[in-house]
Amino acid sequence: MAATDLVAWTQLIGFTDHPDVATCEIATFRYRVLPVGAHITRAARRIRLRIDAREEGDECHNDGAANASARGRPRGKQPKRSPRQEAHLVELYRAGAHTIGELEELFPVSRSTIYRAVQRASTLKPARAHRE
Repeated sequence: MAATDLVAWTQLIGFTDHPDVATCEIATFRYRVLPVGAHITRAARRIRLRIDAREEGDECHNDGAANASARGRPRGKQPKRSPRQEAHLVELYRAGAHTIGELEELFPVSRSTIYRAVQRASTLKPARAHRE
């Protein structure tokens, strides 16, 4: 009952300039006016604050990615396998002694991870052999 009274008062006070909304049924009012708050909230969530220009002498702002790369820390998620493990995986794949399913069991990785590792290894320059 309180919700009905609230809608009725909102119609009388807030929509005096719009007689079609002020005199409509509660269900019509609910579908025309009440979703406006949801639309405003959704639009506000999409807004992103972007600060492109930095003033000189602004010590409060630290560029985290630049600091991390200056210290030699890579960006993103760390790989689960070491370069040595990945090289061994590629070596076994190229030897052809194991199927993809067997490699999936030996190294707990998916099929697509195996193919990505092989692709990465093929794009790298081959290491020089040591001559003695």
